[in-house]
Amino acid sequence: MLTQDNTTMPDEPKAESSAGMDIQALNKAVEQEKAEAEKNLLGWKRTQADLENLKKRFEQERSDIIAFGNSSLLKKLLPVTDDLDRAFGALPPDSAENIWVKGIGLVHQKLQNLLQSEGINAIETTGKPFDPKLHEAYGQQNGTEGMVIAEIEKGYMYKGEVLRAAKVTVGNGMEETDPKCDTNTD
Repeated sequence: MLTQDNTTMPDEPKAESSAGMDIQALNKAVEQEKAEAEKNLLGWKRTQADLENLKKRFEQERSDIIAFGNSSLLKKLLPVTDDLDRAFGALPPDSAENIWVKGIGLVHQKLQNLLQSEGINAIETTGKPFDPKLHEAYGQQNGTEGMVIAEIEKGYMYKGEVLRAAKVTVGNGMEETDPKCDTNTD
């Protein structure tokens, strides 16, 4: 179609179809960009979660290292408290009222309180069933089978873990006989 100045006029249907193709291409490009943005957002969120997990793991490992260092030091203090326990167990009754014995008793009590405040607790033994996770058998005696008869050395737990197993004597299943009640006469 020619105009009066001999220029051609574009056909209207071609212009509409060209504009429609441009809009479709733009919509497709917008959808691709949205998909890319969503993919990047999900990747960022995963990275953030990984960073948080890494921080938590680092803090847990740090805490474990400190606890291990503390347990090593606290374990070295256990023989001191054992010695004090034995000393007070062997103390003659007439010496119990001495001022210096009372002073040493207070030091012993402070040490016990310190250990407890750090999370160290004695393992219960006598009269309890033998548990190889908590007890170390050092012998057997007549008594109820599998029950702890006597404690040789105290055991301790630190924050739910065995710091030192208790050394114990275990019953062998043979009942104790009382020689005074022996009715067997020959």
